[in-house]
Amino acid sequence: ATDYRGKNLSMTNNKVPNLKSVFVRHALGMQIPYEQGILNSVRKNPARTELMELEPIVGVTEEYRVFVTAEVLYELPESKLKLKKRVPILNNLTQDIFTYKKEMDTVISELKLSGKEQLEFLKAHIHEDIRVKVKEAETYEKYFEKIFRRKYKSKFSEKYENLLLRTKQSNHVTIKEYKDQLDNITKRISITDKLSKVEGKQLIKKWFFKGLHMETKLMLAKEGIKSMKKAIQIIQSVELILSNAGQGKKFNQVIHKSFKNMKINDSLENTSQNFKNEKKIFNEKKILIEKKINSIQQSLPRLRIQYQETGEVIQALYDTGATDSFINKELAERWDLKINETREKGLNVILTDGSDVAIEGETEIIICIDEKEIPVKLLVMKMKEPIIIGYDLITTHKITINHETNEFNILGKVVVNGQNVVIKKRSDLYIKTLNIKEKIKERIDKYKGKVDIKKPIKDACFGIDLTTDKIP
Repeated sequence: ATDYRGKNLSMTNNKVPNLKSVFVRHALGMQIPYEQGILNSVRKNPARTELMELEPIVGVTEEYRVFVTAEVLYELPESKLKLKKRVPILNNLTQDIFTYKKEMDTVISELKLSGKEQLEFLKAHIHEDIRVKVKEAETYEKYFEKIFRRKYKSKFSEKYENLLLRTKQSNHVTIKEYKDQLDNITKRISITDKLSKVEGKQLIKKWFFKGLHMETKLMLAKEGIKSMKKAIQIIQSVELILSNAGQGKKFNQVIHKSFKNMKINDSLENTSQNFKNEKKIFNEKKILIEKKINSIQQSLPRLRIQYQETGEVIQALYDTGATDSFINKELAERWDLKINETREKGLNVILTDGSDVAIEGETEIIICIDEKEIPVKLLVMKMKEPIIIGYDLITTHKITINHETNEFNILGKVVVNGQNVVIKKRSDLYIKTLNIKEKIKERIDKYKGKVDIKKPIKDACFGIDLTTDKIP
């Protein structure tokens, strides 16, 4: 067997081409021998191709002969498994081009073809009638774009818009399936109506929220979610809770069954009894999970703190897992603490229940231990706990706990279980006093450094030298 240059392609005189080169030769229209046993005879390359001859590509000399790879058989060398892969062939435009492209993308990826090889390989697997209509293109993707434009004309637009109307979240088990269905439809509309990428994204966002179930819409509205990405994350987290709390596949099967019985135009009041039962299960499982979280939180060590100004006592959570220390915004406002701006403002903190909360500022309180007064900074945010003692305070002020007796040790002071630690509001006068004390200490230390006479000053001998006999 020879190619169009007359070069010998016989397997006996040349090395057996690898899988990639076999495909590329088919795509380029080079002659390939029909003897299937030759490729199978080499153990290092256990792949067999079944070839189908077509008409030559338009504009190419008759010496070129195009072969289409109809099927590829992969024989795995380390096992007895045989995998058969069907290579897609586009014979007419009545086929689903999106499905065809997806299959072709997979083959192209497996073969690791270069840009030019991708285009030639694609053209070799498309019927001549389509190639004549589509004409030429520079790349693989642009060639597909021309095929799309050829098939999906404006008359298809109305059909796909009707599909969007019928696509509802309640018809799908998961939010991912619902989103994938919308993606497939909106891609087709984008082509038929020649929409830009931005317009395509706006279209899918509009129909995504429009097709959500009423319960889902209420949940997102309560959370103030307007982003499609955030909405999907929240819904997926709910699905995760359900699958963990329920029996996974069983739960999905029940949901799917109830969704099948639902009609598109049903209102929330007319929802099937099956769905109401699943809603009840969801609420029960959610309450159970919240109870577990609360029981774990209650078992964590806590320090009793008393606010000096009002006498109010709260339980501060001792949490080595928290990098910073926090105070509840509502508590800070009730205690009339000054909330200042901070560079952390706007950053989000993930709490133990999985919620995402933004930092709203920082404040400062004074911890009173015996005669010591320790200024402490706390980040302010909305949370269930009144105060969280984080790793920053634990390390800075050497706070430790004896888990057996539940006793805290703060700067050497032991606080037994049931004893209160007093805190007070930071005042400007306190800061001024603190600054004065620091300055006095600084001057004393400086003076001590200069005076290095061992004997007291009163015992030192002094002499006076007079340089004039006149007394001033």
